[in-house]
Amino acid sequence: MKKLFFLILFFSINILTFGANVYFLNDGQGYIYTNGQTFTSNQDGYASVAYHIWADPARYSVSEWGANFQDPDGNWSDWSHLSSGYGAHHCLKAGTWHVIGRVWVEHDIYGYGHYWMYTSFTLHFYVVDNYAPAVPQNFQASFPLNQHPVLTWNANGEDDLQGYRIYKKYTCSSGTQTFTDFTTSTSYTDLLFTADYKTGDDRAEYWIVAIDINSNISNETQHYSTDGTGPQWKAKYNNQNEMIADQFELYQNYPNPFNPSTKISYLLPEDAKVMLKVYDMLGTEVAELVNGMKSAGHYEATFDASNLSSGVYIYRITAIKNDRILFNQSKRMILLQ
Repeated sequence: MKKLFFLILFFSINILTFGANVYFLNDGQGYIYTNGQTFTSNQDGYASVAYHIWADPARYSVSEWGANFQDPDGNWSDWSHLSSGYGAHHCLKAGTWHVIGRVWVEHDIYGYGHYWMYTSFTLHFYVVDNYAPAVPQNFQASFPLNQHPVLTWNANGEDDLQGYRIYKKYTCSSGTQTFTDFTTSTSYTDLLFTADYKTGDDRAEYWIVAIDINSNISNETQHYSTDGTGPQWKAKYNNQNEMIADQFELYQNYPNPFNPSTKISYLLPEDAKVMLKVYDMLGTEVAELVNGMKSAGHYEATFDASNLSSGVYIYRITAIKNDRILFNQSKRMILLQ
C-alpha cells in the first residue's frame, strides 16, 4: 500500500512540475517540434520560427500559452502570452538556440487548477544567416571649405543590423593609410581631416559598408574624395607589409565650443590600455569616456555634458602598456549651455 501511495504521489508531482503533457506539435514547414532543426534568416535579418504549443484538452483546461527562447549568447527572451497555442519568434543571431513552452491550466481532471505547466524538455535548433545587409542608400559627402568632412546616408532596415563601418583613405606626405571607424548613426564627421580643395596638399577618400550581428558585410557604397589637410605619421610596416601609424595623437574635440555634446578622437600606433577622462578647472573628474584595452587604430568618443554647467573643461588621455606610460596628453574644450 505504501509503495502504491508513493507511485500515485510521484505521478501527481510529475504532472504538475515536470509538465510531461505539454508539447510542440509538428504543423509543417517552419514549425519547431524536435531537436536539431535548421532555420534560415531572410533578407530582413531574421529567421521566423513558428510554434504550436499543445496540452491535451481532454485533461487540461488552458487559458494561456507561451514560449521562451534562448539565443546563442545565452540570453532568454520574455515569455510570449498567447490566447491560442500558435506563435512565432524572430531569431536574429546565427547559432544554436533553445526553446521551452508552458501553458496556464485553469483546472484539470485531477482536481488541480491555476498553475503553469511546462514542457519537460528543452528543444535546440539552429539559425543560419547567409544574407549580407543591403548597401547603405543615399550615401553623401560634404566638404565645406576649412571644415571637417561630413558623411550622411539612409538607415538600413535589417532587424539584425549592427551598424556601419566607415573607411577613410588618407594620402599625405607621409604616405597612404586607410583607417576605419564604426558607428550606429547615419552620419559621421571626420575629425582627422580638414577639407581645403583650394590649397590642400593631402587627399581623403571615403566609403562605407553595413555590418550585421552575424558579421555579414554589405557591398561598398560609392567613393567620395577631397583635398585638404590630413593626419601626418611616420611610416612603419607590419608583417603583411602594410603601413601603419607610428605615433600617438589626441585631436581637438569637435565641435568646440559645444552644446551639449562633442566628439574626441585619438590615434594609437599600438595596442594599449587607454584612459580618457574629463576634468573641470578645479581638477575634479566629471566623466570617464574610455577605460580599457584598445587595439592600434583610430577611435572616437562622445562626451555628453548635458548635466554640466558652462565653462572650460580639460580632457586627458593616458595610454599604458606593461605598466609603462606610452602617451599622456591634455587639451581644453569649451561648453556653452
